[in-house]
Amino acid sequence: MKKIVTSLVILAIGIASIQNSNATIRRVFYWGSPTSLDYSTIQAAHDAAIAGDTIYVYPNTQNNEITITKRIVLLGNGYNFSSPDSANNNLQTFVGQTSNVSAIHLNEGSDSSVISGLLMVGGVMIRSNKNIIKRCWFSSEYTNIHLEGTTTGNSIVENFFANNNTIYCNYYDNSQSTNNLLISNNIFRNGYSNAGVTQNGTGLTGQISNNIFGDSIYIKGWSNQPWNSCSINLTNATVLIQNNISYGLNLTQTNAIVRNNIGWGTEWPSGNFNKQNISQASLFTLLSTDSPDKRFTLKSGSPAKLAGSGGIDCGVFAGTYPYVLSGIPATPTIYNISGPANNQVTGGNLTITISTKSNN
Repeated sequence: MKKIVTSLVILAIGIASIQNSNATIRRVFYWGSPTSLDYSTIQAAHDAAIAGDTIYVYPNTQNNEITITKRIVLLGNGYNFSSPDSANNNLQTFVGQTSNVSAIHLNEGSDSSVISGLLMVGGVMIRSNKNIIKRCWFSSEYTNIHLEGTTTGNSIVENFFANNNTIYCNYYDNSQSTNNLLISNNIFRNGYSNAGVTQNGTGLTGQISNNIFGDSIYIKGWSNQPWNSCSINLTNATVLIQNNISYGLNLTQTNAIVRNNIGWGTEWPSGNFNKQNISQASLFTLLSTDSPDKRFTLKSGSPAKLAGSGGIDCGVFAGTYPYVLSGIPATPTIYNISGPANNQVTGGNLTITISTKSNN
């Protein structure tokens, strides 16, 4: 009990450190003694919040849905906590448990919200601007991200797309455009013919960088793709595609700049510092004892090292938004606490050792 309670206190302090002095922390599914700032649903916490507040979703199996109409920070505790995922040692606040959310709707008024550290069992609908979706695990098949309407400046970074997940740009209304979209440092894997990112609108601008496209995840257009391949299918898109690593990719584009990418076949065009016919075994550690995300750590002597634009590494652990194992949000956490047994305490003094991590 001491470990849980102390972790909650440190976590609350960490959340406060990333907000302004007037912001309020609201808790959902809190395990400790309830207060006036604790809620039984994420939507209730949102409805009580004011712009700039933080909502922390404690580990749960409730799978709440939320519609966001104001600027908030929505945080969970990360993912990859069960064997062999527990190989990500010294990261977790609550080992073996995740903050589950069934669906998120970022509607008008929610500009500049941050979503981080959640296990998504449903999709995300974005109808606003300058939001950040980061360090989340998209677990269920067809758990997709939709950007609808004319949107600007949204970022989808440091996420793990585990099961046939797609980022759609104006799937429902192709008369709108998606502007300055950043898709960076994500791991895409375990899909088949309908996963990745779709551009169906009048235009797409932005950047696709430092991602890993594995198994059959793909950035999707309207063509049918074979199983066990990735695709980037873009039309009328002015996009910079760089520093990505793929194994199995179908690339279709007209206006993109494609440079400094690595593939296991000839999916990337020759020239412009792209590398072809590079095996997975030469790139990654791929240790079976590692978590699904840690396996994509570049091995010593990897051809991806220093191969990116500007001399950085290709892959998810480099660049402006380096991937964080287990999606731990940027708040301090306790990962270990130790002290003497009760019958060993003498003289009224109790020595406790606490190990913490900043998680920036």
